[in-house]
Amino acid sequence: MTGSPGSAGNCTSCHSGGGGTTSGTIVVQLKSAGTSSVPVTSYIAGETYIVTITGGNPTAGLDDFGFQFTALKGSDNTAVGTYSNLGTTAQTFPSSNPTLVEHTAAIPKTTGLYVVSFDWTAPATSVGAINMYAIINAVNKNSMQTGDKSSSTISLALVDKTSVATVTSEVVVKIFPNPVVNTLTIDLDKADAGIYTIQAYNMSGATVASMEMNIGPGSYKGTVNTSDWVPGMYFISIQKDGYKHVVPVVKQ
Repeated sequence: MTGSPGSAGNCTSCHSGGGGTTSGTIVVQLKSAGTSSVPVTSYIAGETYIVTITGGNPTAGLDDFGFQFTALKGSDNTAVGTYSNLGTTAQTFPSSNPTLVEHTAAIPKTTGLYVVSFDWTAPATSVGAINMYAIINAVNKNSMQTGDKSSSTISLALVDKTSVATVTSEVVVKIFPNPVVNTLTIDLDKADAGIYTIQAYNMSGATVASMEMNIGPGSYKGTVNTSDWVPGMYFISIQKDGYKHVVPVVKQ
């Protein structure tokens, strides 16, 4: 029900009536580079990646969520890759020949966010472009389909970089405090020198702040004034030379 090509639609066909807007993002990181590494928009055959789906809905009572995720080959929309490190909140389906990952039960919010992570290993040989699709369903746990609010389809395209030696990066991105009250600090430790574009946008996609960070020797921190932001969830986007790192932040 991710809304991806070949799916049976999406969650809105059954779950409806809930308030607010449910939205989210898919972030992919090279597992060997760690969870602080810069997210990638490409893959190398046989490598394992951490997939993190993050979202939210500010409506009271929608404090749990379910999800589905699939990775499809761009050329014919067949499922590709294998899954592991699912934890206790997710499972593959169907069990005999998995084509997607989904929740096992309603998953509670973590510091105001819907967050789930698992590992995805790219196919052993190059298959060209791969498209990832996901959907998040915010639920009120009344054991009915009423009062829930699902997101629209979330997607991420991965370019085939199998012939490239590596796509790792030493950049360590730290954004704190999270949740934030008045001032958000962005720390780009080990980042290459240059100009980084920082944007903050709300769950409706509207930009609420925009700035540039000039990274040089001994200068790798910047701050964003969040005192005028309405309480809720925001996304901080950090971009430079084709790289993009998105971090969800809760404003108190």
